[in-house]
Amino acid sequence: MTTLAQQPPRSLPRLSPRSRKALLTVHLASAVGLIGVDLVLVSLGLAGWQGSDPETIYPAMYLVARGALVPLAVLALVTGVLQGLLSNYGLLRHWWVTAKLAITLLLTVVAIAVVAPGLGRTADAAISTGDAVTTAQQATSTLTPVLAGVLLLFMVVLGVFKPGRRRKPSDRPGSRPAG
Repeated sequence: MTTLAQQPPRSLPRLSPRSRKALLTVHLASAVGLIGVDLVLVSLGLAGWQGSDPETIYPAMYLVARGALVPLAVLALVTGVLQGLLSNYGLLRHWWVTAKLAITLLLTVVAIAVVAPGLGRTADAAISTGDAVTTAQQATSTLTPVLAGVLLLFMVVLGVFKPGRRRKPSDRPGSRPAG
């Protein structure tokens, strides 16, 4: 009698070509949207550094983060995971797919748990006391999207060039040695 642990994993269904293209379209649109939102945040952050009205800049940054950054990050993560699970690429078969997954997960968590709440606090400080936005808040509001932009560009390069070979089954997390 075989136990559940001894049975080979059941393969998930594969997407039809039309469904794969639709999912890919949503994924690419959300990823491109993330790059655009990131550029908006960088531009607003730089404007804040250059002395633009904090009562305008930081509430705008918060609205962009809450209304566009977070939803697009979640959508890019979900559609990317679905593509990995329902296509031949898989999530762990190619190191570059695994790297993109890890970076997307990291950026999504940071957007939800750090960037949006931090910009909310900075916006509150700017509105309640005018010029009370600290240098640390200005730096964080500008440098965080710059770093995110570098990571997003790196993910574009990985997606376009698809470097390296497929990972060996023995190199994949959770795989058992043959024998």
